[in-house]
Amino acid sequence: MFHDAIAFQLFVKLTNKLKTNIASRSDSVMGYSKSIIESRLLQEFSVLEMVNFKSCAGKHYKDSKNKDNLNIGCIKSSRFIYSTTTGELSITNSYLIKKIMRFIIHWHSIVFICVRAILSGSKLNKAFTLVYGVRVEDGMYSEFDDFCKYGSVSPLRESEHLIVESFTKTDFNYNDNTDYCHNPLHALILKNKLSFSDFISFLLLHIKYAILYFKSVSKYPLIVILEDDFLYQAIAISLNKKHLIKDIIITNSNMSRQLLWMSNLPNKTHTLHMVWYSQNAPFAFTYKADNIVIDEIGYRNIRVDETWVWTKYFANHLKNLGTPGIFHDIGPILWYLPPKNVPIKNNNCINIMVFDVVPKKREILDLIGYADFYGYNSFENMSKFILDIIKVSNTLEKAVGVEFKVMLKNKRGRGEYDNLRYVDFIDNLVNKGELILLEHTENVYSIISQSDVVVGSPYTSPLYVASQIGVPSIFFDTTEKLIPVYEEADNIMFSSGKESLFKDVKKLLNIKSG
Repeated sequence: MFHDAIAFQLFVKLTNKLKTNIASRSDSVMGYSKSIIESRLLQEFSVLEMVNFKSCAGKHYKDSKNKDNLNIGCIKSSRFIYSTTTGELSITNSYLIKKIMRFIIHWHSIVFICVRAILSGSKLNKAFTLVYGVRVEDGMYSEFDDFCKYGSVSPLRESEHLIVESFTKTDFNYNDNTDYCHNPLHALILKNKLSFSDFISFLLLHIKYAILYFKSVSKYPLIVILEDDFLYQAIAISLNKKHLIKDIIITNSNMSRQLLWMSNLPNKTHTLHMVWYSQNAPFAFTYKADNIVIDEIGYRNIRVDETWVWTKYFANHLKNLGTPGIFHDIGPILWYLPPKNVPIKNNNCINIMVFDVVPKKREILDLIGYADFYGYNSFENMSKFILDIIKVSNTLEKAVGVEFKVMLKNKRGRGEYDNLRYVDFIDNLVNKGELILLEHTENVYSIISQSDVVVGSPYTSPLYVASQIGVPSIFFDTTEKLIPVYEEADNIMFSSGKESLFKDVKKLLNIKSG
């Protein structure tokens, strides 16, 4: 079977060959060293081409008679043409033109924003913290605000004013210290009233980097993919001179892309932080069938000043992959705090708290390159995962004569990409009284505190919350195909198959009969 670990293994081999090609043609530019430009080009290429490469690799594996020889050869996508054997890489003419047109349009839009800043805003005397990659849902703004003020991420706690990237609403002011907007950098420009001389200084820089962009592209066309890096260089320098950015917060949602000005701006006065809101990233699936360990290329290209993670194990994992900077292991990061008052648990029943991974529609999987992949989180596997837990609970309920309640919490609210069969499957179980579906916005600390056992699909992060609280938990592999690869922690077990789950739950609950 073809799966993510094989695809990433092939992609790493490809990028190792591409490095030589990129190194032979790239150069230092805008004050960034040659090695930084090479790393950034490889990072952006990976973001743009990963989906297409996965699709090609999966199809090649499916059609290949020799599964041990996966030399794909030449790949041509809508963006790039490259060889998996030689590492030769070029950009298509159509994509080159598209990128140049985008640069021209956005270059002028930035000028327009700065013109607006002459007429609006006020002279600022404080530094701002820009926040990217945090999805604060409607109704959760107060919780996120409390987390920023009282949580363990000090650059959030010590911030004078946050400008947070918004995914769900148009730009709005939440309170005196927090703004939500689609582009935090644009919002900061508009807050800072520009003098005419400030504007002229910016404009000259902006023109300089536009000329440098076209000159660099003419020498090495692949540079065209760094249009955002060139577009915001003049703005970044202008804001940096005024010390208007104290910190930039990005999350693992931004793992694959850090613009040059964020991470490596010469003489920068801000600090770039990456805050990891999940703990499952390094524990990708390793299958018994081939024992191939995944190598996620995205981790190797991360360039930040400080990293905030849940555990020391995870910090060491990132260090070993080459992530630079200072590390802070601070426990679970959920964007909200534990509740001050947890309701007293009902001891008249046994609560089994379940965390699943909602399968995606087939057409969505095909669109993101998984047409010919084995998908662990498929409808078949996830529905069996739920049913096996219910069957184990029902069996133990009959054995001990105490009611078992199986409660499920999804990570996110239902969306258009969710597998409808799975949605209907869950709704049917809820209607029959076999399952309790909680709101996805429920406080994870609270619901785990009310649980006797937590069962999660490998390798969902809430089990590490359970470990911290002291509630026993189980990573449950319903397929029996996985080799356990996870951070061992207090009270966390791994069950392979329904019979193993039955024995482990029985042991954790200290049930003698059944």
